[in-house]
Amino acid sequence: MKEAEKIGDLAVEPEPANELRNKDSGEKGIYDLEFGYLPENFVENFRNEKYDLRTAEYKADKNPAKKITIQITQNDKRLNEIIKVPEDVEDITIEKNTGKYWDDGSFNYIVIKDGKNYIYTRSTLDKQEAIKVIEEIK
Repeated sequence: MKEAEKIGDLAVEPEPANELRNKDSGEKGIYDLEFGYLPENFVENFRNEKYDLRTAEYKADKNPAKKITIQITQNDKRLNEIIKVPEDVEDITIEKNTGKYWDDGSFNYIVIKDGKNYIYTRSTLDKQEAIKVIEEIK
């Protein structure tokens, strides 16, 4: 559990450790990444930022059934806690990264490793639109 540092009357949370480790390596940590593309009229529905797991959900402004949840972690164990990859998945390549894609009839899922970061999405978007969201996470 991270503790806030007391600076005068202000409590300031320290940077997550993975961000500090990555500053010198040139790798981007989970909180350094920006979501460069979302479908038109998508707005943030919620966000949850834990030490080793960043979660953001976006939905269509006028249609809450159209949504995408993006989770990013560098922790293999954390990834295995949040997803169970079925056996009958499709191998996909997004830019230079390989990953897995599957659809359960309600949602489609993508999990991919980009450098040290695992990016996992669960969405009601079509496959190509979901891939475009992932391609623009930089």
